[in-house]
Amino acid sequence: TQLGTIANETIQEVKNNPKDYAARLKNDPKAFFEEEKSKFTVLDNKTEDSIEEGKFDDEGGAAPNNNLRVVTEEDLKKNKNALSDKK
Repeated sequence: TQLGTIANETIQEVKNNPKDYAARLKNDPKAFFEEEKSKFTVLDNKTEDSIEEGKFDDEGGAAPNNNLRVVTEEDLKKNKNALSDKK
């Protein structure tokens, strides 16, 4: 949705003043593309941050009730499913 919003803003900008838009592109294409690219890279960074935050939340985050328990050496020795060390 944010991508669509940016695209619609650009379309409106071109419709409202096509000569100015073309002049900016013609006069300094590199700066023009950097400016346009920055609109989308800011969007990408926000999306990436929210994805990482979502992964952190899925993994329990910093919640104190994340259902972890401490396993002792005694528990490990009693574990029937554990692989034994071969010597």
